[in-house]
Amino acid sequence: MSMSMKKMKEMFYAILNKEATLENTLKNIEKMKKSKIAKGYIHGMKNILISKKVKKYSINPKKIDENEIKHLHKMVKENLSNPFLPDFEKGYFIAWKDYFSYLKKRKLDDKQ
Repeated sequence: MSMSMKKMKEMFYAILNKEATLENTLKNIEKMKKSKIAKGYIHGMKNILISKKVKKYSINPKKIDENEIKHLHKMVKENLSNPFLPDFEKGYFIAWKDYFSYLKKRKLDDKQ
């Protein structure tokens, strides 16, 4: 994972942890040089975060159990293993993989 992708993941997690706002984070990301994968990641990140505001279309982390998260995480990883996946879509699915990794960790933390 490139430095800019690692930085974007950190920014994404900061938003999910309510340590940063979407607006400020997007401003910071706009300053970064972006590959097609990074652009796809940003698109995925926006879709995840914006859909959380529109409850009708979002995945409610409080209502989804650990097995469902694992299943969705596995499906996204399978999509990423497709060698014909364009870079933009690869970035999009990496954002979802990161999101489900975040939810899995959060569920484990909640159990402790």
